[in-house]
Amino acid sequence: MYKSLQEADLKSLKQHLQGQAAYDYVTTAIAAKRQVADYVNRLPVSERPRWITEYQLQGLVTLPEPAAQQLPPRPGIPNPDIADIDEQDVQSVINPGSMKVLQALAANYPDYIRIDGAWLDELCDAASHQDMTLRSNHHFYLSGGTQSGKSTLAGVIINMLQNLKARQL
Repeated sequence: MYKSLQEADLKSLKQHLQGQAAYDYVTTAIAAKRQVADYVNRLPVSERPRWITEYQLQGLVTLPEPAAQQLPPRPGIPNPDIADIDEQDVQSVINPGSMKVLQALAANYPDYIRIDGAWLDELCDAASHQDMTLRSNHHFYLSGGTQSGKSTLAGVIINMLQNLKARQL
């Protein structure tokens, strides 16, 4: 029995020493990598990318931020806080080929597809009711490709809802 206890103690000691050795190895490796990164940070900026890749120092070495690019203003739907929505501007954003398809669909399904200028006002009026039973719609779906105006339209809807809510108070 004494021998079994002694073996168990030795096994426990061995596991403890292995864990301590692994801990020491990892912390030494981390400290070494941090020292290398500190050294690379003192090198000229043009040399740093090479050493970042070679010694896998991503996140440890600083590189200068790229200069921010200013995009020129784009024409599109005006902000309702600045101006009323101009239907001509809205139509100029929509792809003319898509507009023909949309007009044909709207003619066939007038209860579901609206392309006249009042649909947005009606949508926001219906959505602004606090009592859900008075709403004629509960969901919105905006779809379109990149740079098609989805976020702009969402902003217009949000601003219109806020204006309606302010008028109701």
